[in-house]
Amino acid sequence: MAGPPALERYATALRRRFRVFVARDGMRGLALAEQLAWGADVLVVDLSSSRGAYFVNRFQQRAGHRVPVIAVSAEPSRYQEELAVRPQAVLMQPVDTDDLVREVGFFARLRRRPETER
Repeated sequence: MAGPPALERYATALRRRFRVFVARDGMRGLALAEQLAWGADVLVVDLSSSRGAYFVNRFQQRAGHRVPVIAVSAEPSRYQEELAVRPQAVLMQPVDTDDLVREVGFFARLRRRPETER
């Protein structure tokens, strides 16, 4: 998982434009998602941990629909695992926060557009 300094840096950058909820691991993420009624527009997930893929798969099942996933990774060797959850984007650490904000904005806009416009 991205360390606390990186996680805080990402959250701070994203909070300038979006509502952000942070969980330090997959199990906490699932508990938080349940509290929020599975209502996320975009998931930013660190797949460096072994629970990252589990979190994404479980979230998608419980949400009942696909939510765009942006995978953040520090380990190119885990790329196959990242592909298994079919992320819409993969950003390698250290992540440029401007790139992260741009990617989240793009996928959030896509999620909010009516089906007829896609």
